[in-house]
Amino acid sequence: LANLWLGLDCGLRYAEEIGAVSGAEADGLRSRCWSALVEAGTRQAQTVEGERPSRRFLSVLATLLAQGKAVLLAKESWSDSCDGRSLVGWQDADFIYLLPDGSFQAVARFCREAGEFFPVRSERVLRDFNREGVSECAAGRNTATATVGGRKRRVLKLRRDRAETRSEVFHQ
Repeated sequence: LANLWLGLDCGLRYAEEIGAVSGAEADGLRSRCWSALVEAGTRQAQTVEGERPSRRFLSVLATLLAQGKAVLLAKESWSDSCDGRSLVGWQDADFIYLLPDGSFQAVARFCREAGEFFPVRSERVLRDFNREGVSECAAGRNTATATVGGRKRRVLKLRRDRAETRSEVFHQ
């Protein structure tokens, strides 16, 4: 945007110097063009944000949950019966505890069946969640140990409030 603005501003200054536009006309054009550039930049930022792998992962996972193709059990639940749905993890009021491999495979399979591929490997998604402050994990790791389903497991422990701001379908 900065380069576009500089080019536009230089062009308008030149137009003023040669008398093609008045100072008031140039100022009006600057104002209108700046507004258009800011609007275009905002739309581009939203597009890029929506394509971030961690956000895409949560969006697809939320779709799987909404369609009933995947399930999150209550943290205390030890049931292995999911009625044919993929068990992707557990949840409580504060966290979503995802099985790292199981949830990634469900997302990747959904994308593949939809004719697209999930753009990154699971390690990258785990690292991104850690870097973005969405997950809570042990130092030097991208997963955490939690007691879920009646036993200790290594999980992707997502802060519910932060995951929900990135995808609107995670509800208890």
